[in-house]
Amino acid sequence: MKMKVSYAHDLRKNEGRSTTVYNIVGAAPIMVPEVTEASERSDIVSLSLNIENNKETSYLDNTLCFNGDFNKDYSHVLSNGVPVRQSFELPALSIRNNLRMIIPMTDKLSLNLRSNTTYLRQSTSLRVTPMLFPEIFGMKQADNAVQTLHSSQFATQNSLFGSYIRQFYHDGLPQYSNQRRNTAQYEESTLHGFNWL
Repeated sequence: MKMKVSYAHDLRKNEGRSTTVYNIVGAAPIMVPEVTEASERSDIVSLSLNIENNKETSYLDNTLCFNGDFNKDYSHVLSNGVPVRQSFELPALSIRNNLRMIIPMTDKLSLNLRSNTTYLRQSTSLRVTPMLFPEIFGMKQADNAVQTLHSSQFATQNSLFGSYIRQFYHDGLPQYSNQRRNTAQYEESTLHGFNWL
């Protein structure tokens, strides 16, 4: 059994200043100074667990992986003396499992099982305080604007088939592929198989 765990943390901060000038025909130019403070934070967690068991009666190889990516962005903008705050969160989770199993039925016939399963989930949340341009949405005033989105995905692919181990020759001497644990040799001749999703 093998286990691997990793963690990464990243934090970035930046500041900026700008002045936007709006030139309007027949009117004096409008100057809008802005001061921006922002931070970007990312935390990534990864866990992998592998189990491999090679016996005379069966061969098993299973890998389970978990990944978590947590991103958070914050910003504060002082636009023409009006403070505007914005927060954006983007967490993502994924789980993957890959299974491979070979069971010898006779000296030359083996049963093969393969399964690949993946689950993904991602959520986003955007909040702006106060809400800018509420008149676009038919409102006179709003304390904040919140937008959320959730998405998830589940996929699995499974197969079960039988393999026949054939005899071959090397340097004039008979050799048998069942003497070596190699998946490619088990797949040389497939007798029966079916897949389900």
